This record gives sequence, C-alpha cells and structure tokens, in this order.
Amino acid sequence: MVERGFARKNVLLIPNQIHKLIIANCANKSKLHNKIAYAGRNAMFLGKCNETEYLKSTYYKKLMKQDFYKHITIRNVKMHKKTTEIVRDKEE
Repeated sequence: MVERGFARKNVLLIPNQIHKLIIANCANKSKLHNKIAYAGRNAMFLGKCNETEYLKSTYYKKLMKQDFYKHITIRNVKMHKKTTEIVRDKEE
C-alpha cells in the first residue's frame, strides 16, 4: 500500500488531541505535492511521487508554519516500521 509508487515516504504521527482532518486539508490545499497514501487513527502516510518533486518542495518549511506542527512528529516510513516491530515484539 504505502510502498508502491513513491520516491519518498513519510509518516506524520498525530496525537489524539489534534484532528487529522486539519492536517489532511493542509496537505491537500498546499502545494506540497503530497499524496496521502493512508490516514489511520494516529498516523498519516504521505508520499512524494518522484525525487525531483521532493527536491523542489519546501515541505518542512511549510509544515513548520502550521499551528499543529509542534504537536506532530514526522518520521520516514522505515523508522515507523521499525518502531511498530519493536512494539509488536514487546506485546507478544
């Protein structure tokens, strides 16, 4: 799902007090050129379709100006997968 078709993949980890719709609207309305691949309960996966699109964007600069920025955490998908594996291993 998230793996296909993206040159760069990030996950925004969203705490419960922040409404995902605010972040989704920001990503969709701005010229970040992101595609929301998946929006879960506490995470939103964003992808860049190609490397040149990523390099041209001011992705983080635009996000940093948003009110919700200080409440979210942005990680790459590899970090998210590793964290998920650690949590699952501890639960077993």
